[in-house]
Amino acid sequence: MPENKISIIINRSLYPLEAAQAAACAFAGGAYAELDETEAGELRVTLAPKEGSALSAAALRGEFMNELLHHAIRLRVSANNAKIREYIVTQALLSAKPEPERKPAGTPKKS
Repeated sequence: MPENKISIIINRSLYPLEAAQAAACAFAGGAYAELDETEAGELRVTLAPKEGSALSAAALRGEFMNELLHHAIRLRVSANNAKIREYIVTQALLSAKPEPERKPAGTPKKS
């Protein structure tokens, strides 16, 4: 990792690991990101701009924190809406299922 880097310690009770991973992936084009766990169980994210990147290491910190917040909120909203989302998908699948052919009452069955 380049020398021009910055480390951020993230409280895992506020930001889930999945949010940090998604935020790090968002920077894959312009920065190197390394995630590891500290001795205290917190998450350390080390960011370094790639050569030619317009962002400095200090600017990366702010951008990363914004991205982290975005993904943490997205995960919480997704978890809160899981039941309604499952209901909607189930209803959509059931409505797409073809109904069996119905014959008018009193129509003899073919044998």
